[in-house]
Amino acid sequence: MNEAIHAEVHTIREDSRRFERRYQLKPLNANVDYAWLCSLMHPTLSRERVQIASDVVANWFHHDDHVDEFAGVNELITRRSAGASLSPTEGATLDALVAYLNAKNENMIQLFAGNRPPHPLGSDALFYDSCADLATRIRQLGPTLAQLELWLTTLRNYFESVVRAKQHVQLDVRSYLKLREDTGAAPALIALGLLLEDVRDGLENAANRRGIQLAGLLTSLHNDFFSLKADVASAQRENVVVIMGGSVERAQERTNELMQEYLRAPVSPGIRHVCDAMIIANFVWCTGGRLCPGASRYQ
Repeated sequence: MNEAIHAEVHTIREDSRRFERRYQLKPLNANVDYAWLCSLMHPTLSRERVQIASDVVANWFHHDDHVDEFAGVNELITRRSAGASLSPTEGATLDALVAYLNAKNENMIQLFAGNRPPHPLGSDALFYDSCADLATRIRQLGPTLAQLELWLTTLRNYFESVVRAKQHVQLDVRSYLKLREDTGAAPALIALGLLLEDVRDGLENAANRRGIQLAGLLTSLHNDFFSLKADVASAQRENVVVIMGGSVERAQERTNELMQEYLRAPVSPGIRHVCDAMIIANFVWCTGGRLCPGASRYQ
């Protein structure tokens, strides 16, 4: 790396650390690596745009208190996987976890779309503040298709390295949930895609919004379903099925239904390109760097 880029990345790293401290985010090196990749690939990109990209990644890797709040979930899933029946209270605990994650993802999307969630989820209030901060800064700069594609490409490269490092590690449920939340980029990518409606002319907003939503649903299903097809331990496979609240067969069926609807949606070429990139990035992450059979549409 040349000296100019090195100095720029150092400044971006320090500013991202301040961003983390302001919103009490868990400090990780992911945003530092991202800033380095982004600067190296596009040395002429403005510092402000690279800074936002770095802060976005730092925000994705925030500290999630819900893992501690559901500390007993590992035992419940182990028992259910062994065929034991759960009490109504225990079943409600698992249902609450799924509802929590869904609500959190929806709140993130609303924040990036410019809407403030009416009821922050407890300890996530600061995280929502950081999302709102980023959304405002992104709107002020004016996101572009080229920038979003750059973020997707670099994020995909980072996820590939994460998977290579972790693919042989057997995860318990709590660790899996933490990993899923830490690397669950889909909600943020959907939200960034929605911002494109503010900077492109002549878009059929309703059709494009539906296309983006479908792409988001597909990535969410792929996160769960295709991880079962990757080289993961049998215990983790059982855990994922329970977290999904359904069967592998139903997940595959639903994925195929959504894929067909997505391919038929009258989405503009620019938005379609971004959605395709999002789905591909997620395929690569879920399969440890290999495009799975379900991605044949893009091969």
